[in-house]
Amino acid sequence: MKPMVKIATLVGSLALFWAATALATTCQDLLANNSYDCGVVLEPGPPPPSPYCFTFAPAAPGVISRKFDLHVSGIGNNLGCTCAASGSTTSPKFNTSKAFDCMGDLGGAFYIGGIVGAKKISHGRWDFYYGESGIYSCTLRSTPCP
Repeated sequence: MKPMVKIATLVGSLALFWAATALATTCQDLLANNSYDCGVVLEPGPPPPSPYCFTFAPAAPGVISRKFDLHVSGIGNNLGCTCAASGSTTSPKFNTSKAFDCMGDLGGAFYIGGIVGAKKISHGRWDFYYGESGIYSCTLRSTPCP
């Protein structure tokens, strides 16, 4: 019976360790040094060439942001990124979210945001300063963007 107790204790300890690690992971931890193939749908008009390839620059500091940067193949300039703030004004939480926001200047303000998981980006939003918007979703690549 003692070996079973030791095994159960070990398994329980490992499960707690992995659960705590998963809870502590932020958008920056998941995005940094990774590339994604992304399908984008913009309004109005014909669909853009797809998939776009998103590359998230290494962990802080980025070139644009103090946190990390995003380069989208085919659009030029990098965007500065941060994990989205959450909580409330009395109990704010910074740099803890899996949601991210990126901004840049592509001849005017340009925004990309979403929620990152282990292998996907979901709830992607893509907005231009002149009022057009889009949505996207992405899958993690095993290789860097071409």
